[in-house]
Amino acid sequence: MNTSLVCTNCFKLKGNNKICPYCGKAGAELSSEAYHLLPGTVLQNRYLIGQTLGFGGLGVIYKAFDLTLGIVVAIKEFFPVNLVCRLPGEKTVTVFSGDRETEFEKGLNGRVKVIRIDVD
Repeated sequence: MNTSLVCTNCFKLKGNNKICPYCGKAGAELSSEAYHLLPGTVLQNRYLIGQTLGFGGLGVIYKAFDLTLGIVVAIKEFFPVNLVCRLPGEKTVTVFSGDRETEFEKGLNGRVKVIRIDVD
C-alpha cells in the first residue's frame, strides 16, 4: 500500500487529495516535542504512525494503523528521556553511553507491545 495516499489522521484512503475527504484534515498534527516520530513514519514496514496520543518520562504513545491487519492500533514507544535521544524527523533512537545503555536494555526487555484501539 502506498502510505502517502493514507490520511494520517483517520487512516482512510485520501488518494492524492491534500485534505482528506473523510475527516477534513490534512493529516495528524505534529507533536510539540521534536523527538516524537513524525506522522507518516512507517515502522517495521507495518505500522503507519499518526497522532501522538500522550507522552511522559518513559515513553510516547502513538495512534497508528496496522497496514497488515487494516486496523487502528496504539503503539507505546519505550523512550526514557533521561537515557535516550532522537534527532527530529528520524526513527533511530540513540542511547546515551555508559551505564545508561545497560539501564535502557533492562527497561526495554518485555516492553514492546502493540494494542488495538477502537477509534470512530
